Amino acid sequence: MWHFFRSKLKYDMKNTNKTCPLFPVEKRLLDCFTLIMQTKLNYFDPDKFRLSLNNAIQTLRTVTFVLQKHKSELMGFDGWYRPWQDLMGKDQILKWLVVARNTIVKQGDLDTFSIARATVIESWDGSPMMEMKVKASNSTSDIAESIRGKIKNKERLVVGLLKIERRWVDSLLPGKELIESLMHVYDSLQSILIDAHSNLLSLEISKNCNFDKHFGKSSIKPPFCLIAQDWDRTMWFDLFTGDALNCETHREDKVLTVEDADRISAHYPEIAKIKREGYSVESLEKRAKFFFEHAKVILKTEMSRF
Repeated sequence: MWHFFRSKLKYDMKNTNKTCPLFPVEKRLLDCFTLIMQTKLNYFDPDKFRLSLNNAIQTLRTVTFVLQKHKSELMGFDGWYRPWQDLMGKDQILKWLVVARNTIVKQGDLDTFSIARATVIESWDGSPMMEMKVKASNSTSDIAESIRGKIKNKERLVVGLLKIERRWVDSLLPGKELIESLMHVYDSLQSILIDAHSNLLSLEISKNCNFDKHFGKSSIKPPFCLIAQDWDRTMWFDLFTGDALNCETHREDKVLTVEDADRISAHYPEIAKIKREGYSVESLEKRAKFFFEHAKVILKTEMSRF
């Protein structure tokens, strides 16, 4: 999956100007992209997460090493880099990266821990039936199976869903979720590299550099797929079977006719009560809320038929 997201980066590494002295730094930053994606995708497997995290931290730490390795090819590097060093020295998460990398290389794994919360959900629109904190040293599937064994009279449940949320934290950086921390580092390094392209390259090299063409004139943030989200930290299980549930999407190209609209209105009469006022299509947030209200009506109607 991370290869797909990697391919979606807007600049072309294959056809970029490899004579650019910053090209090795570009490649190393792209390696960081891949490793953070691996870490994110391994969030629910403690052993794989540990390995991916270690690799990501060590590689992120080398970006500035590679940059400084090529400073002799960059005009005015020392004067340009000094303010960046001062900024990095004041950044709590960037300072953590240095300590974390040294810990991994010289001592062993970081002292990470995962806070896990399990919730049994029996009603789509009601409060959780049960909520608890659980030990997170085992795999998420083992946690789910253990909780399933504690639920009595499962056959009486209608929805019967188990939601498990993880949140990985390092004891060296308490209160900061680790994917969010890695993304902060990535964002900072990308900003440094963008600034290096803008200030340290000759016009001749700059005009042939795809990285500079893409990033140099904009304030582009890291790819959306790398941003830590609650959904990425959550797994759902069927309490009846113990199976992990995966979301699937598909596109429906059918055009609704007037007859279709009439049947929908008759089947879901409460939809007519949802007014468009206040849900302007010009606002993504309000538009999403408008469709969410529709979805709630559909769920309530269908659940009432059981």
